[in-house]
Amino acid sequence: MDHAGVIEQVVLDLPKTMEIVGRTIRFIDENNLSASSVAIDAGGGGKQIADRLHELGYYVRAVGFGESADDNQAHRNRRAELYGNLRRILDPERESGGFVPPPLASELRQELAVLPLQYDSEGRMLLPPKERHSNHAVHQKSLRELLGRSPDRADSLALATWAIRQPSFRLSDPLNCSEPDDNHGPITQDELAEFPADLRELVEGCVEAETDHELWADDWRTWRD
Repeated sequence: MDHAGVIEQVVLDLPKTMEIVGRTIRFIDENNLSASSVAIDAGGGGKQIADRLHELGYYVRAVGFGESADDNQAHRNRRAELYGNLRRILDPERESGGFVPPPLASELRQELAVLPLQYDSEGRMLLPPKERHSNHAVHQKSLRELLGRSPDRADSLALATWAIRQPSFRLSDPLNCSEPDDNHGPITQDELAEFPADLRELVEGCVEAETDHELWADDWRTWRD
């Protein structure tokens, strides 16, 4: 996809989950993408797929739907934030123009149509859980119960529309974490220690490459925050 809409949405039921690793690498290479513009659902084995891609040098984004939202005053969790962002993008009256859904999108539309717009007592947007668990209220239906299946097409679109709005860079480019003036300066060891483990590993790997492309330290700080 790009900012104007979805170019293609591919739905596959693969007997070997790790086949997704090879298909993702081929997708990134054939379309000349930055790996950081690719997002993978970290649930249901997705984290293992993302970890393997990281090992191979493809630093895709692993997104946990149940993790905290960036804007936690407006959204209960990451899932609500992803769909809140998708809702704004699908608004036909958005300033940047309409957003084109993928061809033959009837099943995707069906998945999006059943999603209720709900808020908690603090006014934060929330979504029903994907699966029903024993601690959920009896009257609260899961997304699978509302739809009759897992909303995989809608989830992938929500992930993609979120990922495309994140800061991105190409790991195939040479990289140097430095700053030409004194406004920000290079990342210090104390700052690096505060980075999430996967991002810290990424920064350290880029520095060890000893290459000369200028990606400034404030870009890394923005991504970390």
